[in-house]
Amino acid sequence: MSTELKTSMTEGKRAAGAFLVALLLFGMAAGFYYGGDEGPGPDLFQVAALLPGLLGALLLYSAIHALIGTRNPQVTVTISDNPIPRGRPVEVQVHQPGPVKLSSLRVNVVSEEITIYYPRPAKRQRRFAYPYQENHLDFGAAEIPKGETRTFSGTIIIPPHVEVRSDEPNRTVSWRLEVWGKVEGRPDFMHRFEVELV
Repeated sequence: MSTELKTSMTEGKRAAGAFLVALLLFGMAAGFYYGGDEGPGPDLFQVAALLPGLLGALLLYSAIHALIGTRNPQVTVTISDNPIPRGRPVEVQVHQPGPVKLSSLRVNVVSEEITIYYPRPAKRQRRFAYPYQENHLDFGAAEIPKGETRTFSGTIIIPPHVEVRSDEPNRTVSWRLEVWGKVEGRPDFMHRFEVELV
C-alpha cells in the first residue's frame, strides 16, 4: 500500500524564517553601529556592525530567492513501503504539477546523525554527520504544462548494512528523501521528506 509523504519545510516557511533572522541581524548591526562612541572616524562597534549586516543581507537574498521559489508548483512523493525495508526494492513516485520546465529532477537518500556533546560543563553542542548520502534516481529534463501533473517513478534499494536508528540518549539517526529540481527561469528547489527504515 502506497504512502504519501509530507514535507516539513516548504519554500514559504524557508522564506519567512530567513526574513525573520535577517531582521534580527539588521537590528543587531544597527545596535552596534549606533551604540559606539561619538567621535571622529569609525570606532570598533561600527566596524563590528559590518558582520551581522553582511549576514543579514545574505539571508535577505536567500529569503527573496525562496519567496520567488514559491511560484514553483509543490512536488509530492509517494512510496510503496513505509517504513522502508533495507536491502529490498521500494518504488518511489514523484508527482510534479505544472507549469514548470525542469532541466533535472533527482531523488537523494540521506541519513543524518546528530550527536549532542558537552565540551564544558553546562555548554551543550551538536555535531552533525551524514553517513549515507546517495543519488538514487535521476529523471532528467521535463517540461510540464499548466494544469497537468507528471508522475516520475523509480526504484530505490537502501543497503542492508546501514544504521536504522540509535539507542544512545545523546545521539539520533534520521532518514529522508530529498527531491532536487533544477528549474529553468526560476529558482531551483529542494524538498525533504522524512522516512523510517526497518
